[in-house]
Parts: sequence; C-alpha cells; structure tokens
Amino acid sequence: MVAPTTSSRTRRKDWGIDVTFVEPKAGAQGFADAIRPNTKCVFIETVGNPNADLVDIEAVAKAAHAQGVPVVIDNTFATPYLLRPIEHGADIVVHSATKFIGGHGSSLGGVIVEGGTFDWKASGRFPHLTQPNESYHGVNFVEALGPVAFVTYIRALLLRDTGAAIAPFNAFLFLQGLETLSLRVERHVSNALKVVDFLAKHPKVERVNHPSLPHHPNHAIYERYFPQGGVSIFTFDIVGGQGGGVPLHRPPETLLAPRERRGCQVTRHPSCDHHALPDERRRARRVRHRQRHHPPLHRHRAHRRPPRRPHGSV
Repeated sequence: MVAPTTSSRTRRKDWGIDVTFVEPKAGAQGFADAIRPNTKCVFIETVGNPNADLVDIEAVAKAAHAQGVPVVIDNTFATPYLLRPIEHGADIVVHSATKFIGGHGSSLGGVIVEGGTFDWKASGRFPHLTQPNESYHGVNFVEALGPVAFVTYIRALLLRDTGAAIAPFNAFLFLQGLETLSLRVERHVSNALKVVDFLAKHPKVERVNHPSLPHHPNHAIYERYFPQGGVSIFTFDIVGGQGGGVPLHRPPETLLAPRERRGCQVTRHPSCDHHALPDERRRARRVRHRQRHHPPLHRHRAHRRPPRRPHGSV
C-alpha cells in the first residue's frame, strides 16, 4: 500500500500489510516513485486529517494506473455532497459513515463504493480476483461479475470470514442521517469558512491551516475540486506555542470543534491525539512542543463508574 497518512502504522504491520508512506506535497511523482512490484493500492484522503491537506486526485490516479495499481480514496470529510472521487479517477471510495453520513454519532459503520472501471486482470496484481477461488465454488470473480468483482468479493468472502456486517438497525440510522447530509454539510462548510476568516484576522492566531486561504500550499487544488467551497476540518496555530494554547482550553464556554461531527462540542489539545508520536513525526504535524504524556491507563480506570448492583440488592 502507498499512503500519505501515518495512522495505524504499527497495526498494519501486525496484519501483514506493509505501507510505504508518501508526503502529500511530493505530488503524483512521489506516489509513482513509491509503487513497488507488490503494491496493491494507492490510498489517499480527499481531505487530510487534521490539517486539511489536499492531493491532486486526477494526477495521482493517472500515475497509479500507469503501473496497474488501483486508487482507494477515503472521502469521509469531503462527503459525496462536496466531492465524488470516482469522477476524478478513483477506483474505490471508502467512508466512515459514523461521521458526516450518519451525523448523529449513534452508530459505527463504513461504506465501500467500487467505481467498476479498474481492469483487475490486466493489472496482474490480484490473483484472488482473477483466478478460480477454491473457497467459493471455484468462481473467478472478474469473469463472473465484471465491474462489481471487488465489492462482491468483499461481501462473499470477507464478510463471511470476519463477520464484519453492519447491524440492520445501524444501517437504518445511517439512512436516516443520509437524508439530511446535503443540508448539514452545507451548514458545516459555511460555518467553518466564517470561523476561518475570523481566526485568520485574529491577532493571537499565528496561522490558519485551511486550503481556502490564498497562502495555503493547496489553494489551487482546493479551487479546482471544491468550486462551491468546502472542507470544515482545519487546524490553527496560536501565538505563543504551547504556552498560548493551554489557556484556550480552560474557559468552559470555549466551544470550537464538534466531536465526531455531531452535537457535543469539545476542544482538544494536539497532545491528546499525538502524545505517543516520536518527535520528528510530531513536528511534521505542527505539534511543535513536547507535551507531558498522559498517565498510564490503569490510573484512568479508577474513574470508571462502579459496577451496577443486581436488582433488589442492598
């Protein structure tokens, strides 16, 4: 896998998946140079989390397809309302439906969409799709199913073997949220752009990392892929670094970012998400000062709610 994100680096190795990480600023050539004979996909995000970094999807797709590699895109933060990656060359699109699609944070789930245009047989990298599968009556998924070979393989084999099927009620809740997706995303974006404008002019803010701003390195990509505006996730740097950021979290009335894009509003210091990263990776994410590590897990367990007593006990 070729990817621009460093999340779950160790976990993927535990699963036997080797990942070559590419800096988004390296562009399409950076992804092309990282592809190896055993590369199975190029994985990118339409909107990087958390700094809203963007990648030229069409350029990356062209570079990957030239070497017979499909492009998988996580479109969680853009959503289908703002951007449809398959129209720009993506082969597979994934979403964390828990975020914008559901909108209510009551269910965990995801979505996989296959574009149906990638030539799995000509690629030569996917024998499990192009050769008879002994565990499923000897079927050749590409020959039997054509443009839906990949998603059918997931349903027929991976769901069968792992049991990772969504519960019917959770699927119903996601469909309920999907009905208001366009309205909610439009409001998310319009509110975010107002906040970006406010912070960009604030004397205590050193920098706002949002591609709508002319100084952002991905501004040209933003105008191309988000002509009507977009991106409601971003970060900003406060004057004074760590010392300037800590007081922001003290007033209880400070409400900035909706947790998981739902109703509860919280703010989190960068160290909450990145305290376990090495110094060089922390600096790459603009967490510029070493933060004090959180206490061990067992110290948090003391704050758990005591177990409920059986009914009728004293």
